[in-house]
Amino acid sequence: MSIYNRIIAACIGLALVAILPFGIMSYLSGKQILQTSVQERLNAVANNQRDKISHVITAWQDRVALIASRTQLRVSLKDYLLTGNPSALAKVNKILSDAQHSVRAVDSIAVGPINGPAIATAGNTLTQMELTPAIPRHKPKIRLVSFATDTQDTLYVRLETAMELEGEIIGRVVVTLHADELLKATRDYTGLGQTGETILTAYDTKYQPVYLSPLRHKPSTPLQQIPSYTINKANLLLAGLSGKEGLMEQVADYRGVVVMAATRYIPEMQWGLVVKMDQQEILSPIANFQKQLILVAIALLFTAVVLGIVLARAIVMPIRALASNTQKIQQGELNLRTRIPSSQTPELQELAISFNRLTENLIETKSTQELHVEEQTRKLQNLNQKLEQRLNSSARNLQQNQFELTALREALSETRNELIHSDKMAALGSLMASLSQEIIKPLGSAITAVSNLQTTTVEKKASTDTRQLDGEELSCHLDLIINTCNQLQTQLNFVSAMTSDTRQITLDLLNPDIRTIELAPYLKKLAASMQPILKSTSYHISITCPHSLQISTYPGALVQALTTLIVGALHRTRETPPQQLAEISIYAEEGAGVCCLQVNVSGLEIAPNQLASMFEPFDTTLRNTEEPVSRLFIVRKIITDTLKGTINCTSTPGQGCCFTINLATLENKHPVVQHAQELLNE
Repeated sequence: MSIYNRIIAACIGLALVAILPFGIMSYLSGKQILQTSVQERLNAVANNQRDKISHVITAWQDRVALIASRTQLRVSLKDYLLTGNPSALAKVNKILSDAQHSVRAVDSIAVGPINGPAIATAGNTLTQMELTPAIPRHKPKIRLVSFATDTQDTLYVRLETAMELEGEIIGRVVVTLHADELLKATRDYTGLGQTGETILTAYDTKYQPVYLSPLRHKPSTPLQQIPSYTINKANLLLAGLSGKEGLMEQVADYRGVVVMAATRYIPEMQWGLVVKMDQQEILSPIANFQKQLILVAIALLFTAVVLGIVLARAIVMPIRALASNTQKIQQGELNLRTRIPSSQTPELQELAISFNRLTENLIETKSTQELHVEEQTRKLQNLNQKLEQRLNSSARNLQQNQFELTALREALSETRNELIHSDKMAALGSLMASLSQEIIKPLGSAITAVSNLQTTTVEKKASTDTRQLDGEELSCHLDLIINTCNQLQTQLNFVSAMTSDTRQITLDLLNPDIRTIELAPYLKKLAASMQPILKSTSYHISITCPHSLQISTYPGALVQALTTLIVGALHRTRETPPQQLAEISIYAEEGAGVCCLQVNVSGLEIAPNQLASMFEPFDTTLRNTEEPVSRLFIVRKIITDTLKGTINCTSTPGQGCCFTINLATLENKHPVVQHAQELLNE
């Protein structure tokens, strides 16, 4: 947002900050004051209307009492009731007629016994609508009997009282009066405005609520029954009848319009009085005040906008002039300077002077920077030339080092292959040497037996030539021949078995092809071929393998790995040889696409901190060793590179060491194809 718009927005904001709190407070305060004033007015009108109606009721009672208090009327009535004298009845009628004409608002009068029909009447006879008689707490002598209307909907009220003579009740009088005073009191809308009205309600003989007076906003007649839907809509009509007096601020009337009403109860007649006004009329001054506030707010906002525009132009125009001059100076007009009229404020003039000084300083700084840039450019060019020379030299050195690293990697690969081949030959030589030692003894025994047999046979031949050989000597000689042959057969079978197992292992070491082997017999042959090596130790080999387990792999590499692993493990046990007969157990099982071999060496314990380094090329954990490279490193290389498997080691104190080997099943490919695949993988 620009400064121009911000200044205008600030002026509008200040105006709103000043208007809104004042307007809201004024509106709320005015509304509260107005509602309080209307509440007081409604309460005053309700009390006034109740007093008026009470005065009307008192006037009615006074008139009835005046008629009932006529002595001649009571004497004549008693005379007639006791004797049936016609002159007494005529006198009663004359007195009633005089009273009907002389007492104000009397429509008719009737007298009679306490528990009987009227015997004398004066005035009109009306259709009556009985109301529930009022039974006040003090039981007044005059009580309301009923209301009635004529054909012109004129309202009449009928009152009754007992007639006493010398302390004795002799009869009763019923007076029908015009209720125009009551209607006049309810139609007095003074202080109630255009929508206010006074509603007078009562219960009829069926205990149904009725209007005693006509309604202001709806055509109606006196004694009209209140509909049930109107009662449900306007509960305030029943509030007065229930004896509740108070103020109801938000309530709906018989029209469904929200009004404010004051309710009163007239106990002597059990009437309900409701004085009400529409909320819309009550709040109309507030609405007018609100409109005036809105007009004032609009005027103030307009003034704030005009003031903001004038103020913004006075501030922004010089700043825009400075910005324009800045762009021109940037485009090359270095001699341009800003001039502010003397009519502007001192602050803007000071800003223009500072801007001109800044422009001159920028011009000087620019000249200095250009000279400095030229000098730095020359230095940078020289530095770039030197860097290019160094980069060329480094590139040549890097290329030479790359050639040397390639040659070194090839040499290391050849060395690794030679090391594995040497280990293979060493394992083969160890097997052959052990085999030779095992064969020498049975062959020596066989040669000795043959030599003894030859000597004995020569002697027996000489005896035969001299005919000195008897049958017993011949039989003993033949037994000797048989025993010697059996001994020769046993020794030669042992040599044959040893050479056969060793021959198969040797062929597999020399032949690198993939072959499918039955693992159980193959492991047993391997264990038999290693017996000469284990003979000088306290270890023996046990094999646990399913007879149906077959695997496609490099048998020679497997033999070399297991042989080197066992020899390496035996080499480690020299440091802490077992105290009793120990065991090397080989357990094999088939998994999901792999063959798992577990080689457990009892009596061999390796510290946890040495497990990670035991498969390294140069194992520093071995103290007394002359090996240039760790045997276990060779084992790991054979298993991971050739057999495509994995090996790991765990050691448990008191139980020994466990080597776990997972071997993958290899595809039996032609050697040329296999060699080409390895080259592609590399």
